Amino acid sequence: MLARDDNDRVTRVGPGTPMGETLRRYWLPALLAWELPEPDCPPVRVKLLGEELVAFRDSRGRVGLLDERCPHRQASLFLGRNEECGLRCVYHGWKFDVDGQCVDMFRSKRNRDNGYLLDRRVQKTETFTGIDGINVQDRAVQESMSPIVDRSREHLGPADRAVIQARRLLLQATRTVEAGGVPPGVEPTYYTLHPAEAVVARETDWRSLVAPDAPRAPVLERV
Repeated sequence: MLARDDNDRVTRVGPGTPMGETLRRYWLPALLAWELPEPDCPPVRVKLLGEELVAFRDSRGRVGLLDERCPHRQASLFLGRNEECGLRCVYHGWKFDVDGQCVDMFRSKRNRDNGYLLDRRVQKTETFTGIDGINVQDRAVQESMSPIVDRSREHLGPADRAVIQARRLLLQATRTVEAGGVPPGVEPTYYTLHPAEAVVARETDWRSLVAPDAPRAPVLERV
């Protein structure tokens, strides 16, 4: 009979475990050649030593074995497009070769370099922005602010009250954590929260209208 610690040592084979690191020193069969019968054929899922992988044969017949999760947003590369010497994630288009190198990142045809194909005539006569598509409009505005925005240069107004309050809550949460406390939204008392919409008078307790059954807590601040 093995001691529990010894049992874990010889049976756990994931990355970073003693047995896992030992077995990774050896060549291990993962799949058969006929499972990837031709160049650019569909990829195949492989589970080896506790790791979820995906195998594919590229356009030149070379075989690659990659982590199944795309490093961008963790989408499965098993769903990917096997084409032109690489496996391309169907979520945002990152493409990887058989060595695991990212060789291409999908870029929208409408991007910063071409002004998001903003049409000034359309802007004057049809839409407010002149940019086609809500997603592209949002991306254009966000990217125009720079990767990290200096919010100290902003001048917010009455229409930005929700933004102001959200930032106050975020700052308060960071200070609570730094002080060793528990930030809002972690305790089970928040589990019953749900979205609601209504227009009420300022002096009215909105909770009595949109969430009459919600637990009451004192209003710390009004904006």
